[in-house]
Formats: sequence, structure tokens, C-alpha cells
Amino acid sequence: MKIDTTLTEAHIITIPDLGTNTANNQILWGVVVEDASLRFNKGDFCRTSLIQHMSSDIVVTANSCYQVIGPVTKIELPAHFIASIDAGQDPRLCLLHYNGKVRSIIPKAQ
Repeated sequence: MKIDTTLTEAHIITIPDLGTNTANNQILWGVVVEDASLRFNKGDFCRTSLIQHMSSDIVVTANSCYQVIGPVTKIELPAHFIASIDAGQDPRLCLLHYNGKVRSIIPKAQ
């Protein structure tokens, strides 16, 4: 299988309240190391669609194949955090917010 994108600092995010008709409720988030598909630049954040299959360092979604370099953190977050993740927020900060350790994850306007 051809690798489309290679990621590091990766997180598998389980979204229990996703509300989909599929048993699969996980996405991958990470920092781009290399992207053969030319969708991302090195250093960009990348959030995948729902994961179809995972094996060791390979994650497959409906249309892409990702390779993960380094350790992968597993995080569980409610669906309403997807917008923050899509805006580039690190899922670990979202988790801290969810657990009440930080008050806000949205920067104040200057």
C-alpha cells in the first residue's frame, strides 16, 4: 500500500459520541513529516477522516494511507472538540480543557 502522508507526534482520538452509523469512531491527528499527495506542507497539523484499519505504524482511512513515526498517544474526547482540533489545537490541550485543567482553549482577541 502506498503511503500518502507520514506523521509524527501522533494521537489516535476516540470520539465516543460521534453519532455515526459505524462502529469505528477514531481519527488520527499528527504533525506532517512528509506528504507524497501534496495536500500538506511539512510541519502542518493533519486530522484524518475516520480510521478504517490500523496495524503497527500504518493507519488507513477511506481514501488515504498514513505512516506514523514515533509513539502514538491515545485520547478520548467528545465530538464537540473536533472543531478545535480542525483549527489546529493540539488534542492534548483539548483533553486538559475537557478534564477541567484549563479554562479556555480559544485565544482572546487582541
